[in-house]
Amino acid sequence: MSLQNGAELAGYGTPQSRSPSTRNGYDVPTLNNVEAIPKALESFVLAISNRNQTSQHLSNVQGDFESMAPKHTDFPALRLQSTHRLTQARSDNEAAEAQAATATKLLLDALQGQSSTSHQNCVPRTELDSLKEQLQEMKSENREMKRRLGVVDRRLEDEANSAQRPEQYALNRMTDRMAKIEEVNRATSSTISSAVQNHKALQDQTVKDRLSFRTRCSALEDYMEKNKAKHKENAQAISSIQTTLDDHIGKSDGEHKEHTSKIELFKADVNTLQRTLNLDVLPRLEENEDAAATAHKALKSLELQHKSLANRQSPAVAAVVAPTPAFHELVSRLDSNESRLGLVEAELDNHDSRLDETERAAERITDENEFKDEMMSGQISELNTKLDEMQRNSGNDVRDIRKELEDLDAWKDLQTHIQNLRSTLNDHERSTKTMIEELGRSMRLYVEEMRSSAKTEMEELKSSSTYTSQLLENHVDLLQRHEGRLNSVTTEELVRMMENQWRATFGAPDQLKGLTIRLGKLENFTRDTFKGLDPTVKALRTRVEGMAASAQARMTKIENDIQSLVRTVG
Repeated sequence: MSLQNGAELAGYGTPQSRSPSTRNGYDVPTLNNVEAIPKALESFVLAISNRNQTSQHLSNVQGDFESMAPKHTDFPALRLQSTHRLTQARSDNEAAEAQAATATKLLLDALQGQSSTSHQNCVPRTELDSLKEQLQEMKSENREMKRRLGVVDRRLEDEANSAQRPEQYALNRMTDRMAKIEEVNRATSSTISSAVQNHKALQDQTVKDRLSFRTRCSALEDYMEKNKAKHKENAQAISSIQTTLDDHIGKSDGEHKEHTSKIELFKADVNTLQRTLNLDVLPRLEENEDAAATAHKALKSLELQHKSLANRQSPAVAAVVAPTPAFHELVSRLDSNESRLGLVEAELDNHDSRLDETERAAERITDENEFKDEMMSGQISELNTKLDEMQRNSGNDVRDIRKELEDLDAWKDLQTHIQNLRSTLNDHERSTKTMIEELGRSMRLYVEEMRSSAKTEMEELKSSSTYTSQLLENHVDLLQRHEGRLNSVTTEELVRMMENQWRATFGAPDQLKGLTIRLGKLENFTRDTFKGLDPTVKALRTRVEGMAASAQARMTKIENDIQSLVRTVG
């Protein structure tokens, strides 16, 4: 009972529109009126009760204000609201205390007594006694009526209890079943929400994996394009080297033919001189012995000169005929290149075996995922079969209860959640199968591309190596033939000419050095290419294994969720 804003107590006060003797149809309690005592007492009790309530309300508001004081600095609106409530509670408390003080004063005044003129309007004693007797009779009748009403109430209560026992039992059973259904609904809702969250997380992770895989594939394609461009440049460099060697070989052939023609001319000149000697000199020697002796001495001197000339020519011929150190270095580089090509072939075989192993691992992971998908579909079909059997084996009571439950929103929500979970699982199964198939196809395409590119590079390297070996063999044959021709010549001038031509044609160290540098660059490029290919294949294999492990973990988690759902529904 609220008495705010200075409201007057009931039965007190003198409004301006009414006389001071009446209010609301009752006599106004004054010091000269006996009826003022019960009304003053009632007003006193109400005022004290109101004061206690307002005091308790003020203490509660003060406690709330003190507990919310740390938040007032951050929330000014909250501080303003709390201050307003505290001010209002204090004003209500002050008004209640003032009303309690007024009611106490009036009660004390009523209890102190009345003035000398207070008995003018009193009731006679006989009438008061008759009223008291009537009051006692009414009290006794009231007690009897209360007793009879108590008996009737007890009978009605017993009859109601006896009639409500089976209904209460059924209601209790229904309440228990509803509690169980609510528990199942909560567990199912939590399971479904966790499954949906896991599915969303899996979808996000799948999108991220696809983006990263596409990015790496594009980077790998760019790298392969760069390698192809480098291979084309190397092929052009090799073709230019081959053209240079062909030009040198053509020049050498022309020079060899020219030297051969000159040797034939020299032989013809020697034969002509021999015939002239036989026809002219010998008859003269027979005619003149002195001239013959002189000629004999001259011949001996010529023989001695020829021997000394042969001794002087042998080191030069050996220096010309002997191969240069650059030629030996080129032959050794060719042998090392062949051995390195063998190592590259072995490394390519190793890469092929690793790629085959990766493909087999991907196929094995695909088979395992298909087997797990079949197990999941089997478990879902078993769950549906169990639900159908439970529905078929249920009796009339269960059907009635099921009808009642179907009318409930909780049961409808549970059925909707179960259907959504089934559709979500089917979608996830289809998306997982699609992802695994796409991954398998991309892995197969990548393996085939890597194999074809590696085989193409090996064939190009083998063809270039074979062509270089053939050129070197032809070059060695030409050198050997040229060496034989040079050994057959004994003229000093011819030896000097051949030596100059040899040095001009084959003795240029810069050309041999450039060929060696290009062969070394080709070897380094081949080595770097396969070194870069090996980490790429290893990274791809590690990525495939990681994706397989993550897919297996996701499938295991989904299986656990399905098993928990089966246990919950079962």
